[in-house]
Amino acid sequence: MSDDQALDRAHRKIGRTETTLARAARQLVGTYLQRAPDTLSLHEWTGTPDGTFATSLPLLAATHGAASWEDGVDTYMLPPLGAAYDEQYTEQTAGMSPDTSRPLFLAQVRKRLAESELPDRIAAALRALLAMPRTAKREEQLLALLNVEAWAGWINATAVTESVAGYNAATLDGATAWQKLTGIRSQSQWRSTMDGRTRAAHRMANYQTVPTGTPFLVGGEMLRYPGDPNGSPGTTIHCRCVLLELDKDSPLLLPSPGGSSRRR
Repeated sequence: MSDDQALDRAHRKIGRTETTLARAARQLVGTYLQRAPDTLSLHEWTGTPDGTFATSLPLLAATHGAASWEDGVDTYMLPPLGAAYDEQYTEQTAGMSPDTSRPLFLAQVRKRLAESELPDRIAAALRALLAMPRTAKREEQLLALLNVEAWAGWINATAVTESVAGYNAATLDGATAWQKLTGIRSQSQWRSTMDGRTRAAHRMANYQTVPTGTPFLVGGEMLRYPGDPNGSPGTTIHCRCVLLELDKDSPLLLPSPGGSSRRR
């Protein structure tokens, strides 16, 4: 299989996982929003002299927030992501090496999702609306805010981010395990999706090739693979890059001091 064929196959596999994770993220957000009215006592209005409604109602992030959101991450997001990881890891190792890296990867993704800013954004938006006079317009805005479609941007970005991270993590972990099992060395290559949305740092990282297990230098950060949860949000969120594993005789393309890749 040529590198271009491998890249095309990787994109197809990532695309299937992205579709699955988009459904999972919708369930996560939808379930969270469904519980918001009870948590926020939206049906127990308390009037104030100035005609507004009390702003001291329980806040979503404080009462419903962390535990419920993290439970949703565990229930909806991690199982399909783990299944996609398993599939790619098994392919990389021909099913001959036990998967010991999966728990660490899922823990890193869980941390990234658990620390998402979305629950706080939802809480802040609801708090702002609850501080306004109770009018028909405000009620419409509340209903819109509690509709999962209002948060489609986060859902789509999360599906892209975690599908890419899962594929690339499994590819690297599987290749590393295969090296230990067989003694056959390989190279890891960063391949960027080159279009108008590609970040400058990712453009410069395109074709960067290093010994498998060696981090990439991308935008001043050391990343194990595209979408690495240990990277900064600005470098990893909505990343669409792919990790390819090449044979050991492939030329190395290492980052130069200026950040672009150079052949060695």
